[in-house]
Amino acid sequence: MKVSEAFELPQPFLRESNRSDKSKHFVKLHEHELDIEQIEKDSLNHKILVIVNTVTKAQEIYQRLNVENKWLLHSLFTREHRSVLENKILNFSKDENAKGVWVTTQIVEASLDIDFDILHTEMCTVDSLFQRMGRILRGRDRFLSEHTPNIHIYTENVSGLGHVINKEIYEFSLKALRKFLGPSGQQILTEEDKQNIIQNVYDPDLNPQILESKYYREILDYIGYLQSIQNRPYQLEKYETKFRDIISDLIIPKSIYIELDNTGILQQMEEQFQRADSIKKRQILDEILKHTIQVSHFYDRELLSNINNVLLKEAGKRAFADAGIKICDCPYDFNEKEEKGLGLLRKISREEKNKMQTMNSIL
Repeated sequence: MKVSEAFELPQPFLRESNRSDKSKHFVKLHEHELDIEQIEKDSLNHKILVIVNTVTKAQEIYQRLNVENKWLLHSLFTREHRSVLENKILNFSKDENAKGVWVTTQIVEASLDIDFDILHTEMCTVDSLFQRMGRILRGRDRFLSEHTPNIHIYTENVSGLGHVINKEIYEFSLKALRKFLGPSGQQILTEEDKQNIIQNVYDPDLNPQILESKYYREILDYIGYLQSIQNRPYQLEKYETKFRDIISDLIIPKSIYIELDNTGILQQMEEQFQRADSIKKRQILDEILKHTIQVSHFYDRELLSNINNVLLKEAGKRAFADAGIKICDCPYDFNEKEEKGLGLLRKISREEKNKMQTMNSIL
């Protein structure tokens, strides 16, 4: 934390790129919502990746798409089902003959090594945007074969602004992108262009407004906080940190919990857990965790905002209680035969909510 001399940023590594035979990303900015009809049309002959900023928006777009070859991937699938989907998207990416569309959230930005033909994405901050673009023509020998856009960015009714997406950096990013794309709103972006766009967002010499932003003030606040605790004990209270909320709940969809209970699997796990040694208990917990979802308080306030209405506080089994697992009453959708579905649904109808509250009062 105590730096004796100024830190010099290293020169960025720039892959060989130009606007002709080495081009990978031809960007077009659309001043309207995601174009469902165009996505459907593109998916008939290409591998299409759709990335949006929130799970709710991803589920909405997936349901609106009227094509057979479509899949959905986001963070609110159980660990078991998410693993199935991640393997499926990797195999889809490698298949030279595959055609169709994957609707996803930012979980694919860096965690999965996938290579698609065309990207349709909501606008986001420039760092995330370039990560998303990196999923397109990713292969070493893959370049644009036609002089037409393969990166489509949409600016209307963008989800997650002010929550998942920092609104100030979003506005700076959109301004910088519009500047580089020019009046036509489209342009092949080289690696150097991308670096320049980033500088136009984060470099105070090129964007003095960033020094007046809440984003910048929070960074200074964080630095001051770190300096204030450097001589204190290593362990801090759980809620004492000033950084992004990393607290989460481990949940199991109620439909899965009931299925495990009805088939006797739950009771079998419980009986084995009661008499198992520490190693065997860990194995049983690993098996249980396959059916759970880690729900972040930072990203999933919509789901957890009224936690007593949608989550039973205890699962009623020692193995689950020891792992801190809660039962979630929200609907969960996944077809194991087709290996696709909507995952955990945050939005609950009035009828479903009344039914849940009645059941909870009985329990």
